Amino acid sequence: MRRCLYGMIMLMLVLCMGGCQKNQTYFNDSEESKTKETPDTGDAQAASKGAFQTADGEVHDELLEYLKRAKASKNKLVWIVSTPISGAWYDGELLAKFNEKLRKEKNLELELCYLPDDEDKYGQRLQELLEKGYGDLCFSGEAQQWKTSFQDQKALVENGLVHDLGDMAGSKEERMIRDAFDEEEWNGVKESEGTFFLPTQVFFAHRAYVAFSKKYIPQEKAGQFDGKLDSLLGYVDKKAEKELGRNTIVWNMSYYDTLSSLGICQLEGVWYSHETGEAAPAFSSDKWYSVFRMLHDCWERDIMFRRIQWDSVSTELANKQIAKNEFAIAVFANDSLLDSVGDTAMVYEMPYYFSETGAGHTAVVEQSEKKQQVYSLLSTLLGDSSYANLFILGEKGKDYTIKDGYAYDAEDEIPIGAHVAKSTFGISDMVHNAIGEEFGKDVKKGKKAYFSSKNCRISALNGFRPNLGSVSNISDEKYLGIWKEKDFEKQYKAVREKFAQKQKKDIEILNRQVREWKKTR
Repeated sequence: MRRCLYGMIMLMLVLCMGGCQKNQTYFNDSEESKTKETPDTGDAQAASKGAFQTADGEVHDELLEYLKRAKASKNKLVWIVSTPISGAWYDGELLAKFNEKLRKEKNLELELCYLPDDEDKYGQRLQELLEKGYGDLCFSGEAQQWKTSFQDQKALVENGLVHDLGDMAGSKEERMIRDAFDEEEWNGVKESEGTFFLPTQVFFAHRAYVAFSKKYIPQEKAGQFDGKLDSLLGYVDKKAEKELGRNTIVWNMSYYDTLSSLGICQLEGVWYSHETGEAAPAFSSDKWYSVFRMLHDCWERDIMFRRIQWDSVSTELANKQIAKNEFAIAVFANDSLLDSVGDTAMVYEMPYYFSETGAGHTAVVEQSEKKQQVYSLLSTLLGDSSYANLFILGEKGKDYTIKDGYAYDAEDEIPIGAHVAKSTFGISDMVHNAIGEEFGKDVKKGKKAYFSSKNCRISALNGFRPNLGSVSNISDEKYLGIWKEKDFEKQYKAVREKFAQKQKKDIEILNRQVREWKKTR
């Protein structure tokens, strides 16, 4: 592939920075590097100090020098982002092409400032630059590092470094930005002090489906399904079991999507109720136990598809099995499979819960003197598919192609996955989807259907971001396979007791936080 990305068409400098002093100042105008050569992805000096990518796609390690140049220009906008360990710089050729179009049609140029995200120091580095008055847009921090990212976002607000978007309804561009998101998305990013971050267009609860094959399960019987996942075994008869064996029940839904279907939200090993917001120890839910009990029974009877991957949205083998319609019951969270199942099965859509509880958002820098230009850029990316697709996927026909409504890499003809770029820049609704991503072939239409569905629930946690500073992160994921064990009952009881004991203090702390947060809503 010309650029190995498309799981990450964006950025990412491989980090090789050494340890830092705890209170070190990272950006000092007098200590700026004078190196004129473009660094490669292994350059430790560039990794430790960050780097700057100009509108022509060239990468430089004289970070402050280029930030000053951009600040002095009326038409150059700087977007500050992190550089997690995942690849290379944003493709320079593509950035140059994007800027050529942007310059010609909007009289703007976009440049990128990269800050290393090692040792959880991204927030500190970002604050230092914003305090110096640099940057026009910024990414608040990696959503995967919730313990620090929640704190980093809060610090940006408390220190007055990001702009309140709450009254953003004056210009045409501002109204377009407001209209790009559902009202519940905006509710999910509200702080008690105001609205400082754009909703993230990527992280949604997947819609989960249960498909009952018309060949093996009478429609009348399937129509009686009430959404209780632990009851699925009761729909299997001897004919299906004999003819399908391990393909009788194909379970292709991740741990998180299964929890969500039960009304549970998992944050850093703690389970919260989507209905009440109350925190509880992992494995404490009777609903979860019942699902595990059912899975255990299916496993023992050898009527369950053997490849279950709890830590991902889906597995390719299970996708293919469902697409071939060789199952009695299929449980999945992949919108694109609906087309494959078609009329061969009766499909039940499970309730799902929308909750903007994540970190990793885009903000407008408070000290930027180019806010109207920033609004022009954002409204363009959020409302014009030609810009959004060019920025995220590249040139149609050269970088990507469209097959059956989905985006594929043009060279290798494999499905594109641009999750890193979409989440880092917060852009997805106008971008062609890859198979397996939310909302199917038409993201905008699919998203509208998502919020208007009778099965859409707004979580009691929508907008809650816990302070995890004093909370221990105890992994619950390593116990996800105990339902396969012969002594399942004994192991489940032990795991439940373990989490009840180890998370007792954490649950008390977090429930106090939930109660205090609710008072601000």
